[in-house]
Amino acid sequence: MAWNGTLRIALLLALGLLCSCGLGGEQNRPTFVDSYPAEGQALTGPLQEIRLTYDEAVTVLNPADVRVFARFGGFVQTTVTQRVGDPNSVYVRPTTQPTFPVDDDVIVQVAEGAVQNGLRHYAADQFEVSFSVGVETPLLLGEPGLVTLVDPFSFASVGSVPTPGSVDPVAVVSTIRDTDQRVWVQLADGGGIGESLAWFTPGDVAMVDIDLTAVADLTASTGAMTVGPDGRFLYAAFRDTDAGSVRLVKVDTATALEAASLELTAVPTGASTDPVDLQWSEDGTQLIVCAQSGATTGTLAFVDHVTFTEVDKNAGVLGIQGFALPNGAGPFVAASNRFWVNRPGSNDLDVLSNTGTVTPSTGTVTGTITSMFLTPDGEFIVEGLSGYTGNLGFQTRKAPSDFTSTEAGEVLDDVGGADLGSDIVFDLKPLPGTSRFVALLGTAGGRLLAFYDYAPHVLFQVDLDGGTAGVQVADVDAAAPGAYIVGRTYGAFAP
Repeated sequence: MAWNGTLRIALLLALGLLCSCGLGGEQNRPTFVDSYPAEGQALTGPLQEIRLTYDEAVTVLNPADVRVFARFGGFVQTTVTQRVGDPNSVYVRPTTQPTFPVDDDVIVQVAEGAVQNGLRHYAADQFEVSFSVGVETPLLLGEPGLVTLVDPFSFASVGSVPTPGSVDPVAVVSTIRDTDQRVWVQLADGGGIGESLAWFTPGDVAMVDIDLTAVADLTASTGAMTVGPDGRFLYAAFRDTDAGSVRLVKVDTATALEAASLELTAVPTGASTDPVDLQWSEDGTQLIVCAQSGATTGTLAFVDHVTFTEVDKNAGVLGIQGFALPNGAGPFVAASNRFWVNRPGSNDLDVLSNTGTVTPSTGTVTGTITSMFLTPDGEFIVEGLSGYTGNLGFQTRKAPSDFTSTEAGEVLDDVGGADLGSDIVFDLKPLPGTSRFVALLGTAGGRLLAFYDYAPHVLFQVDLDGGTAGVQVADVDAAAPGAYIVGRTYGAFAP
C-alpha cells in the first residue's frame, strides 16, 4: 500500500507540473530576444515583414496578441506566420497593403499570449518594439533597352540603366534586404547564351548578367517574374528555345546566382510554347506558371515552393498534369480559391476551380485586358485595358465570392487642365508602403502615370494637383518616353 501511495503522489506531482501554467509553478517560458527591424532602427525605404525572435522554438498561439501601429497611419492589420527552418521566430506582415506604411514610425506591441513553446507555455513578458520606415523608393519604368528610375514626387528621372545588349526588358522587380536594394530585370532574350536575367543597384551605370541553365537560349515575350514570400529567392519563367519548353529558374537574391532550374513537363512543348505570367497561390505554397502552348490553348502549371518540384493535378493520368486552358493563356490572378485567367485578345476571363473546371466570366467594357491586379484584401480584381473608349480604361470584378460582377472604371488623364486622351493602360502595380497603386498610361503624345487609392471596398483616382481643373496625372514622357512596364518594389525583408 505504501508503494501505491508513493506512486499516487508522484503522479499527482507530475500532473501538477504539466498543468502549472498560470498556477504559480516554476515554468520554462519563451523569452523575446531579438527583432528585425531592431528597436530604434531607421530604415531608408519600405518594409515587407517584421521578425520577432524568441530564445526557444515557439508556435503562434494568438495572432491578435501582436498589434502594429503607425504613428500617423494608425492601426495596421497584419498576419502572423512562421517559416520552415526558423522555429524560434514569427513573421508579421500587413494584410491590406503591400508593405508597412512608409515615412512613418511603426510600433509593435506583443502580449504574452502571442506564442507558446513546446510545453504549451506562453511567453514570459509582453514587450514593445518601435522603429522608423523611410520614404518611397523611386518608381521603376521599363523602356526599350532601358530601366529608368523616376522620383515618386517630382516624376523626374533619377537615372537610367541600359540592359545588356540593349535587349528589351519584359519585367522589373526590386528587393531590399535590410539596406541593400537590388533591381532585377527579366529580358526578352539571353543574347543566344541564356543570360536572360540581369540586376543592378540604384546608382549603377550598368547591369550584371546572371548565368542561367540553358543549352541554347531563354526567351520571354511577356513578363513572368516574382519574389518568394521571404525575399530570399527570385523566380522567373522563360521559353527554353532548345527544348521548346517552359523553364522556371530560381535565383538567390543575396548572391545573384542561380539556385535551381526546372523544366516544366506539365506544359506541352512546341513552337508556340511560351510563359505569359507567374504568380503565387493564395496560401503562398505554390508557384503557378501560366503558359500558352498553341494559338488557343494553354496550361496552368504548379510548382511546390519548398521542394521546387512540379505538383501533379491529376494523379490518374500518366505524367505530371496541370490545368488545361481551352481558350489560351493570358495574365491571371489567384483569388477566392480560383484562378482567373484572361482570354488573350479579350476582356473575358476563364475561371478555374481547384479541380480545373472552367467557367467563363464575361467582360462588359470595351477593350482588351493588358494587366490585372488583385487588391491586397482580395476584394477587387482590377483590369487595365487597351483600345478602350472615352475614359473607361478599367474593368473591375467586385464580388468577393465569385468576381462575376463587372463594372467600368474611369481613367482621367488631365495634365495642366487638358484631357490628353489616353487609350491604353500598359501596366498596374502596387506602391510599397501605401494603399495606392499606379497605372502607366499611353497616349499619342507620350507616357502618363495615374495613381489610385484603395480604401476597403472603395477604389478612386488621386488628383495630383487639386488646384487645377480636372483630375491630374503625371506626365513622364520626358523622364521615360517609351515606358511600357512599371516595376514591382518589395519592401525590406529580414536579413
